[in-house]
Parts: sequence; structure tokens; C-alpha cells
Amino acid sequence: MLDCTDKDRNKVITNSLLIYHAGMMLSVVAFVITRFVVGYQNPYMWYLLLYMYFVGLGQLAQQLVRGMKRNADYAVSGILLTLIQGISNIVFILAFGIKEISLLLAPILAAVAVLLYLQGRTHVFSKFHKRDIDKQ
Repeated sequence: MLDCTDKDRNKVITNSLLIYHAGMMLSVVAFVITRFVVGYQNPYMWYLLLYMYFVGLGQLAQQLVRGMKRNADYAVSGILLTLIQGISNIVFILAFGIKEISLLLAPILAAVAVLLYLQGRTHVFSKFHKRDIDKQ
């Protein structure tokens, strides 16, 4: 993305988001098959799916913002991610007594905060346009 024109940059963003969400849909299918067909029961499965979605989307958004040459926003998002994840882990464990699940909830919360920050500052997701979908 660093060498792309604005139009090509929007194509990269659109197709990256499309491929990411297609992969997540396959993950949901795998989770459903694992849960209901195979019968594997785990109380953390749905948290893990949320973790995969939001943490993965947060990392993708960070890399897209970096490709947009918004280095300051990229750096702030990394700091924000670390602070929110660390603080929320401490709060979940000490204040609420949530131990194991905090390892999934804290990154989810931090990723959502980063997504909101990056969208507010760079409008990265607003660059998704149907016309930019490249089937190749």
C-alpha cells in the first residue's frame, strides 16, 4: 500500500477486509461444526471466536493504517492497545475476580477500542467500496 495511488489503496483495503471476513465466516462454520456436529464442548469457545474476530480485525486495521502512511495513528493505536489490555486485565482479575476469561476479554476490549480509535482518526473502514472489489 505504501506505493499505491489513493484508488489502488482503496482496492487493497476493500479486498483485505473482504478476504478477512470470508476467512472469519469459514471460522464460524468450523466452530459450529466443532460445537454441534462433533460435540466438542468448551465454555470458552464463543469467547475465542470473538477474540479471533476483534483481535484479527484490529491487527488488520493497524496494518492498513500503517499502509496509509498514518504512522502516528499506527503508533498511538499500539500504545492504546497495550494500555487498555493491561489495565483491563488487572481490573478483571482484581476487581471482578475473573481469571481465565480475562485473557480473552481484555484483548477483545482493547481491540474494539483500537478499532474505534482508528476509524475515528483515519476512516479506514469507510474506504471499503463495492466497486473496488477485485475478483482476481
